[in-house]
Amino acid sequence: CRYGGGGGAGRDVVLDCQGQEGRLIGRGGETIKRLQSESQARIQIDCDAHKVTISGNADAVGRARTMVEEIINSGSTRDGPGGYDGGGGGGGGGSRPGGYGAPQQGGPGGYGGP
Repeated sequence: CRYGGGGGAGRDVVLDCQGQEGRLIGRGGETIKRLQSESQARIQIDCDAHKVTISGNADAVGRARTMVEEIINSGSTRDGPGGYDGGGGGGGGGSRPGGYGAPQQGGPGGYGGP
């Protein structure tokens, strides 16, 4: 698979994903979109080759590279690739801050029905 935008003018950096493509893409592409927005670099992920290509001006590429490497390094000690949900190989879903889905409804002692 290939994910992310087309190449841009300027500098290109290619990194090894180390099997962390799913964590870099995120659920529905939210992580890669955030990385591109915050860094102002263009990020392409080639899942088949396990490579990330970062394009843009030197400052943008530097910011994106730092963010991508943090994600790769934070997931490299886990038991396997995280998949497209940004998770990390098993475990119960609700323990991560900012997790996916709506917050639990209701107040203390009840379901909080309609």
